[in-house]
Amino acid sequence: MCIRDSYTSFGNPRRTVNGLDFNRLLLTVAVLTRRVGLRLAEQDIFANVVGGLQIEEPAVDLAVALALTSSIRDQPVPADLAAVGEVGLSGEVRSVGQLEARLNEAVRLGFGKVIIPRRLGRTALRIPEDQVHFPDPRHLDAIVQRMAEVGGVDTCYGGIGYHGHLAFNEPPISRWYKLTPDEFRASLTRIVPLAPETIVMNSIRATGGNPAALPPMAVTLGMADILAARRLRLYCQGGAWQRSVLRIALLGEKDVDYPVTLAQGHPDYAIVTTQDTAQPPIPGIAA
Repeated sequence: MCIRDSYTSFGNPRRTVNGLDFNRLLLTVAVLTRRVGLRLAEQDIFANVVGGLQIEEPAVDLAVALALTSSIRDQPVPADLAAVGEVGLSGEVRSVGQLEARLNEAVRLGFGKVIIPRRLGRTALRIPEDQVHFPDPRHLDAIVQRMAEVGGVDTCYGGIGYHGHLAFNEPPISRWYKLTPDEFRASLTRIVPLAPETIVMNSIRATGGNPAALPPMAVTLGMADILAARRLRLYCQGGAWQRSVLRIALLGEKDVDYPVTLAQGHPDYAIVTTQDTAQPPIPGIAA
């Protein structure tokens, strides 16, 4: 879909539409003018659906609104973003039918993000209970076997810890042995003790600074299970405290001291961060 606007000096700006419902376009323009404050009354608007398609359903309203806003503000919409929703007169985004099928099709076409009505987000996207599995410390191999039964993991989502751990695959520190990167990549689901840094960070963020409230051990998926996923998406959005580890994850040498570096070279790997986290860390504090 292509939408362009241009300033007009005439009293009646043009509205040229090809492939969309003309009246729904006018409704969306009115909502953006009244509720968002865009000055569309002074703009000629040209809307065209690529490929000669004719779209009449209201589910396209939100995409039209995004395209109009993108054009008038001269800010492009990300190429991997899709939008599904009906826009109401008061500016609300309403539900649409066949949402699950639409989301599946968006994924098939390569869209990485989809905007949907807020009220549907938690229910429509919730994973069915019979498809939710947790590692069992009494049967450590069970979850790996289940992943194998369904053909492996499509996408693995996770965060990056303070010292670069993924899940609870923390840097191995021992007087008695040292693991090579290949050995650590091959690690399986197992029970591990939590490192002091992990306990401190989680107590600050989850238990009001009380480390005694946290268990000293955890069950973690192994690096082999994580790296075997067809897509790997990691999130590093903590701000100042993650600035250094973000740079190590992206630029550091592959080493067990920062396990996240072992994800480098994965065929479909991305890190999601924020502008704050992407700022340079402080190089040193003067005495």
